[in-house]
Formats: sequence, structure tokens, C-alpha cells
Amino acid sequence: MTDRMKNLADQVRASHDAKALSAYMASEFQPANDIEASLTCEPERYITEFPSDLDQRIKALKVRLEGEEERYRKDFARYSKIMTEGLSALTDLEIAYNGNCDPVMAVRSPLLILGSHIAFGKTMIPFLREQLATCLKARSAAGEQLAMF
Repeated sequence: MTDRMKNLADQVRASHDAKALSAYMASEFQPANDIEASLTCEPERYITEFPSDLDQRIKALKVRLEGEEERYRKDFARYSKIMTEGLSALTDLEIAYNGNCDPVMAVRSPLLILGSHIAFGKTMIPFLREQLATCLKARSAAGEQLAMF
């Protein structure tokens, strides 16, 4: 990052109307808790390549679920921070380059992306939990069958 970019971002931070930006975000974006699950996500498409072997599938589901939950937590926290802090939550690069020194553009871009990630997580996480529970139940039933012999 250049000194020029830092100076531009600092100028935007110092000169923007924080109340107006806050009002814009409140009118255009929901709180993270209110973002609904994705209607277009097809979660089953994301596990078609998982192993068919039950133990390997359980392992793959656990790894994927942990990753999705971690990403969801980070995206949720970042989205909420931007909604609360506005430009203060953004880096110089996000303001000067991504936002082209426009406060509205600077907050809009990450909020749109993070909002999409949150909606995706609200679809994927319950689906992965359900898939994992089904596989664990099948593993348990298979173990009971083996114990009978």
C-alpha cells in the first residue's frame, strides 16, 4: 500500500458524514442476524465428490462443517463490525481502492459480499449438520450389526 492510498483513505475518513453513512447502511442492509438463508444455494452440489465410504464421508463432512462454521463466524463478525463502525472497520485499501474514495461504495462492496456469505452459511451449515447426523446414525447402526456377529 502506498502513502498516497493511506492519505486518500484518511481524507475520506475525516471528511465523510458518518451519520449519513450509518443511515444509508441501516436503510440498505439488514443486521447480520436478519439475513435469510440463501434461496439459490443447492447444498447437495457441494458434497457430490465426497467419498462414498461411510467413515471417509463422515470425516469429510466434519472437515467441511468446521470450515463452514469458521467462515460463517468470521463473515458474521466482519459484517456486524462494518455495520456498527462504518469506515472505521475498513482498511485503507478498501476505502481508497475498492471504494474509489467513496464512503458508500467502500462499505457497500464488503457488505454485499459478506451478506451473501452469511446467507450461504445459513443454508450450508444446517444441511451439513443433517448429513453428518445421518451418516453418524448409519455408522452407529452398522456398528450394532457388526457387534451381533
